[in-house]
Parts: sequence; structure tokens; C-alpha cells
Amino acid sequence: MDFIFVIRQSVSYEYRHYALDWMLIPTIFFPILLDRIISLISNPEHKISKWKIGSISILVIYFLWAAVTCSYSILIDHINFKYISTIHYHILMSYQIGFVSFSISKLVKYIYSYSGVQRVRFTLMAIGVFTILSFAIIFLYILPLLGIFYGPLSAIGVLISVILWAIAVLQYNAFEIKYAMFARQPVPILNRISLSFSYFSLKF
Repeated sequence: MDFIFVIRQSVSYEYRHYALDWMLIPTIFFPILLDRIISLISNPEHKISKWKIGSISILVIYFLWAAVTCSYSILIDHINFKYISTIHYHILMSYQIGFVSFSISKLVKYIYSYSGVQRVRFTLMAIGVFTILSFAIIFLYILPLLGIFYGPLSAIGVLISVILWAIAVLQYNAFEIKYAMFARQPVPILNRISLSFSYFSLKF
């Protein structure tokens, strides 16, 4: 995310209205990918229903059309990337907030359905997704509506989320990490944090 914000600053002024909307294209697929990952983690045999595939396809086509035709915003300041949101942008944000919120609700459900390390893993993932969603809503939606543009700060939420998800992934190797620590073998710092957090959560 931060990389995208850096790249757009190098775009010529006459093309910045394209960059503003085209950089939203990856965000169209993020909620779909997130939901798929969560579904497969809980059930490796999970299948997507045909009606869901059809509905998502229609939405993706619409959002891609809006991005390609630069229908998400009206650029009013080519230097600082200040813009006015259109109805298409509001629809995109509603889709992302709704889809991601649904993914968070699934993770919360898994937290109460599992125990031990699995619960810790889903907790980390839920916090990570909630963090990235919160930063996106604040810096990419609410503040711009108020005429305040600090979009690049949303990258902080992405960074926090990536770290939490990385720790969650490392939970898969908890037993190997524990053995390495007892055997006085070198253990990466993220692995140590992951294992410590796991023990604390289990005791709590």
C-alpha cells in the first residue's frame, strides 16, 4: 500500500486523475481473497457456491469498469491528490467494509469454536483484519469526506496487520519453536513473540 502511494507521486500531473482511481483496482480483490483464505483455513475442502461466484463476478466487473473509466473520484488538486468522492466510490467502500466485516465475524466465530493455539491464531488474524479495516475507513474514507487527506497513513494499518498475520502463520510451528528453545537452538524473534503470546493467551 505504501509503495503504491509513493509511486503515484511520480506520475505526471496530467495523468494523476488516472492514477488516483486505478490504484484502487487491487483493493477490489482484497475482500474476496481474504474471505477465501479464511474459508480455506477453517475448511480446506470449502467450495464456493455458483450464486456467490456469479454475484461477485458482477460486482468485480462493475468496480473494474468504474476504475478504468475513472468514475470513483473527481481530482480537485493535482499536486496533493485532493479529490471529491463519487457515488461509485461510496459503493466500493460499502462493498469492502461489508465484505471485510463479514470476514471478521467469521474469524470471531472461529475464535469461540476452537481452543488452544488455533484460538490464538484466529485471534491474531481477526485483530489484524480489524486494524487494516479501521485505518482504511479513517484515512481513505471518513477524513477525505471532511477534506482531510492523509491516505498514506493507511499503510500503518497494513503494516500492523501483516505483522499479526505473520505471527499467526508462525503459530503452525509452535511445537518446533518450543523444542528449539529448550534445546538452546537459535530462534527468530518473531517466533519467540508468537510462542510467548500463545502461552499468555492460553493461561488467560
